[in-house]
Formats: sequence, C-alpha cells, structure tokens
Amino acid sequence: MTSSHEPKQAKGTVEWGNLAVWATLFTLLAIWIGAAVGGCQVGEGKHSGSTVTVRTARGIDFSLPGGLARTNEPGWLLAGLGIEGLRAYAPSGGLGEASVVVGVSQGRGPALLSPIARMHWRESSSPEAEELGQYTAVRVSGTVAGGRQQHSVVIYSVPTRTLTVNVLCLLGFANGPFAESCTRLAVTLDLSDGHDQAIDFSELMTYSGELHQALSPYLAQAPGLRRQLVSTRHAGEQASIARRLAKLCAGAARSVADLSFDPIALSEQRILRSGLDEDAGAYHALATAAADGDEHGWALARRLTYAGDVAVGEALGKILAP
Repeated sequence: MTSSHEPKQAKGTVEWGNLAVWATLFTLLAIWIGAAVGGCQVGEGKHSGSTVTVRTARGIDFSLPGGLARTNEPGWLLAGLGIEGLRAYAPSGGLGEASVVVGVSQGRGPALLSPIARMHWRESSSPEAEELGQYTAVRVSGTVAGGRQQHSVVIYSVPTRTLTVNVLCLLGFANGPFAESCTRLAVTLDLSDGHDQAIDFSELMTYSGELHQALSPYLAQAPGLRRQLVSTRHAGEQASIARRLAKLCAGAARSVADLSFDPIALSEQRILRSGLDEDAGAYHALATAAADGDEHGWALARRLTYAGDVAVGEALGKILAP
C-alpha cells in the first residue's frame, strides 16, 4: 500500500534537487560576476595583454601598464596644482607615496600650469616639448610643498581648445621604476573620443612668441609710466604721461587684434583686447582732465584707469604667465 506521504516525499526530493542545481548555478554566477567586477575595479576598461584600456567620462582614454592599481587621489596635491583628477593609480607593491594621476586643468603659459599651480610650484626644469604617442606635450618637473616636505613631481600636459589634459607623476621615494610606468601611461593618451581637440604644439608656441612680440612695447614701458604718474604732482607732466599711456594701450590693443586667436586662452585674449581699449580711453580722459585742471574729471578717470589696469593685468597673467 502506498503511503499518502510518498507523493509529498517525492515532491520534496525533486524540490531539493532543483535547489541544489540552482545553488550550483548561483555559485558559478557569483564567481563570474566577482571576476568581472574585480577586473573593472583594477582596470576599469578592456584588457589587452598586460595593459588595460581605461576610458573616462571626458573622453580621455589611456592604457594602464601592469603593476598599477586604482588608488585615492592625492587631494592636497591636486588642489595645490589646480588639477581636476579623473583617475589615480599607485604601484601594486606600494612605493611610498608614489602615484600617477590623469586629470584636466586650465593650464596657461609656456609650462601649461594653472594660475593656482604657479603659487605652489617650484620648477626644477624648463618646459620641454616631448612626444607622447600621437600628441606633443609639455613636460615640466619640479617640487610641490605638502606638509613639511617638498614632493618631486613630473607633469605631462597636452593642450586642447578648452582645457589642458595632465598626466601627473608623484614620484615618492622610488623614482626610477615608477617614473617609467608613469611615462608608459602618458604615451598612450587618446583624446579622439572626446568633444575637444588637441592643439598642435607648434601652433601654441608660434602664438606665444607673436603675443610677446606684439605686447613688448607695452610691457616694457607701461609699468614705469604708471609709477611716474603716481609720483608727479605737476598737471602738465600728468597730462603728458597719461597721453603716452593712452597711446601705448591703444597700440597694444591693435596689436592683439591683429593676432590669430589664442588656441588656449581665447576668452582671456578678448578680455585683454577689451581691457586695453578701455584703458586707452580712460588714460585719454585722464590727460584731458589734467590739462584742463578738472579735479572731478581727474578723480573719475583715475578710478577708470585703476579698474582697466587690474583687468589688463589679470588677463596678461593668465596668458603670459611662465
């Protein structure tokens, strides 16, 4: 006689059998997912031999050499250099503080450093052009203060139309092997997937030279004339100096207008030209007020020249800074 419990027993046996199969499948799936996630954490991209292709949200791609692992960004360093970090890596074996950071900044001047970086940067080598795969970069090395120490840093910078792409190497205590890994990463930079366009290095250098030449009379004479204007109390001398400054500013504005647009600091170039034009008008008004003995007109024009000088100085600082 068949027990009334047998069907339930058989049913229970089948259910446990299915659970065993599902448990096996889930275990295998978990192993597969773990491997996939682990791969993404280390390389965040597609593996190719001993390197991993890393893709960033800004369309800046590069290949990660073996022996480097994702790490926290050295925030104190990036803040001091004005760099927005996108990815940071360190040697898997741990070589002190050594790390490499890929990021972007508003680099200006021959060294392609941001304005804030020039406040903390102590240069140990002049900017040099260096071929990085399909791009020409500016390479600078120096030290940055962090805490009570000076930290050795090498920066590779590739200029684009709107920003500068940086590969920053914080060398730490083991310069040799890690510096090679950092350079190997830098030469694989690929900006082709982004919305920006790298600038030809010769175009950048040509513009820099033309701008310095165009502004050389203004840069050489304007500071001294401003000092003379402050020191003299004779109305005739004030008028004469103000006319010379007006002529210098107007000439500099025309020279800047005749240049091709700055491939990097296009907005700063427009501000510079506008500021020079306004400064020329203000100094012309100052000369007129001095000649006419118009104290009210003098005071008003003097405020305008102060504002114009500040605007021009800030624009020049961004474009011509070392």
